[in-house]
Amino acid sequence: MNDALPHPEGMGMPDICTMAVWTGIEALKEFTYSGRTHPPGMRRLASQLDRSQGANFVLWWAPRSQTLSLEDGWNKLMHLREHGPTDQAFTLDHLKSHPAAA
Repeated sequence: MNDALPHPEGMGMPDICTMAVWTGIEALKEFTYSGRTHPPGMRRLASQLDRSQGANFVLWWAPRSQTLSLEDGWNKLMHLREHGPTDQAFTLDHLKSHPAAA
């Protein structure tokens, strides 16, 4: 049932897709590296990920009021794969500073 998870046209249904919003990098790192369930699960998953097309995870800063879609995430991932880490799309290994409030 491809309609269960909306996805960008032409993308095809992803095998795994998750998006999360964090209050900051420290909260994300705490969950990613210090939890009981996430680190072991990610170690198991890492051996199953196809990285032949580049990165599989992407981070970006978004205003608290912004509603995000799977297509937003896909576009950020494609930006990361095409341009490498930038202010618009980056990784935990290549963090970018939170932009100053305008």
